[in-house]
Amino acid sequence: MKAKLFISNLIVIAAICSSCRGPRSNEIEPTEKDLNNYITVLSHYYPYTLNDEFVFENESLGKRWENKPFVYGMDSIFPQTEIWLCDDPYASCYGDRVAGIYSNFMENGLSRFESSPSEISTYIRCNGDAYIGWHIKLSFGIYDNCSGHYSISCMPKEVLSILTDTILIPIQIQDTENERIAAPENAYARIVIGQGLTDFSTDGKTVWKRVKE
Repeated sequence: MKAKLFISNLIVIAAICSSCRGPRSNEIEPTEKDLNNYITVLSHYYPYTLNDEFVFENESLGKRWENKPFVYGMDSIFPQTEIWLCDDPYASCYGDRVAGIYSNFMENGLSRFESSPSEISTYIRCNGDAYIGWHIKLSFGIYDNCSGHYSISCMPKEVLSILTDTILIPIQIQDTENERIAAPENAYARIVIGQGLTDFSTDGKTVWKRVKE
């Protein structure tokens, strides 16, 4: 299932970031309550429901991109969230805490058998230090998508105060049928608290803006 796949990715990320670990103690923080508070705050960057539409227009190009929310299997929660804690003192992941939230949407007229969905996700991983990662993938068809990532580190007690009203994610990669290349300079995606994904640019020049109808 998608949820299991997502949390598996978080565990892999936690392993990659093992150099960020702080000293272990008998009292493990943040607690599960803290992780739920993280999710509550992050949900304001994902003000979506299954009844929403994701429509973006590029006035410069005269184009329109229409999408609908997408969930795997019988899932009916949107956006989806995950909390993971490793409290086994004998495990290499001991002390790791991960809180994640993500939403997928699919271009109208396409199925997941024809194209992977677009995705916005955020995860907070803690073990001593806290690592906040924002990821976006925009899928415009079978062989045309772009993706980007933004991250920042802080102490767990600083997580909520360090989250700004606007998150600007640089788009770094473009995938085509034949190759993966660096995205144009100044390509980005903007996420605004209370609004979600408001606009993005895949060419670094023209802008796609979300329109609500």
